[in-house]
Amino acid sequence: MNNKIMEHIKLWGLPIIIGFLLIILFKPFVSFIPRWFTNIYSNTFSTTEINKNISKIDTLTTTITSTNSPNVTGPIGDTFGGTLGPVIALLAAFLTFLAFWIQYRANRLQEKYIMQQRFEDTFFRLLDHHKKILDSMDIRDANNPSLIKATGYECFRSMYIDLKKVIADNKTVEYINKSYDFFQNHYKHDLHHYFRFLYHVLKFIKNSEISETQKFKYSSILRASLSAYELVFIFYNCLHENGVSHFKPLLEEFSFLKNMDESLLIIPNQKNEYHPLAFSSSKERPKLLKDWYKCKRDKS
Repeated sequence: MNNKIMEHIKLWGLPIIIGFLLIILFKPFVSFIPRWFTNIYSNTFSTTEINKNISKIDTLTTTITSTNSPNVTGPIGDTFGGTLGPVIALLAAFLTFLAFWIQYRANRLQEKYIMQQRFEDTFFRLLDHHKKILDSMDIRDANNPSLIKATGYECFRSMYIDLKKVIADNKTVEYINKSYDFFQNHYKHDLHHYFRFLYHVLKFIKNSEISETQKFKYSSILRASLSAYELVFIFYNCLHENGVSHFKPLLEEFSFLKNMDESLLIIPNQKNEYHPLAFSSSKERPKLLKDWYKCKRDKS
C-alpha cells in the first residue's frame, strides 16, 4: 500500500510543483508582453517611416517614444491582461484541484492500508488463540483420569478411532449421526468451545471489509492450520443440529473442506449433504459460487 502511495506522489507531485513554478515565473513575464508587443509594432511602423525618409531619424525616435506612452500601451496591456489572466487563473485552479485529488487518493490508499493492517493483526491473534484452544485439549482415560491419552490435535485422531469403533458395521446415516451426537456431548467441554471459536473466526473473515479474494485467502490460511481429523470432525459437526444452520454455510462459501481426506468419511456419499462448493478447487470455485448463491436465494 505504501508503495502505491509513493508511486502516485512521484507520478503527479513533480508536474504539480513544476506547474506552480511556471505560474509564478510566467505571471511577471506576462506583464511585459504588452510593452514588448507594442515595441515590435512601433518598430515596424517606424521602419516604414525610415524607408520613406532615412534622414528623419529624429522623427522616428519621437514616434517610438510617443508610441510607448501609457495612452497607447495601456489598452493593449489591458487586452492581454484580460485575456491571459483568466487562463492563468483557470490553470492555477486546475493544478490546485489536481493536488487535492492526489491527496484524497493518497488518503484513501492509506485508509485501506490501515484497515488491512488492523484486519491482519486481529486475524492472526485469533489464529494464535485458536491454536491455544487446541493445545489445551486433552483426552484422559475413563478409569484413570490422571492418565492423559492424547493432547492437542491428537485428540481428534483419538476421538475418530473411538467413533469408528462405536459405529462398527452399523454404517447408516442415522446411526452415525446418533453416535456423533453422543461424542460431541461426551467431549462438549472441549469440542463446543473449539467449534464455536472456529465459527466466529470464519464469521469475522466474512464480515470484514476486504475483497472476496482476500476473504478466501485468509480462510485458506485458517484451513491450512487444521489437521485431517479436525476437518472430518468439522464435517460431521456441521451436519449436526449445532452447526447445520450457521456454520455449514460458511464451510460451503469458503470451500473449507476442499482438502479434507474423504477416505476418513465413514460413509463417503454423505458428502452429498453439502453443496459441491464446499469441496471445490480454486478453478471450479467461481462457477460453483454463483450456483451456491442462487440456491441460497431460492431457499430464502
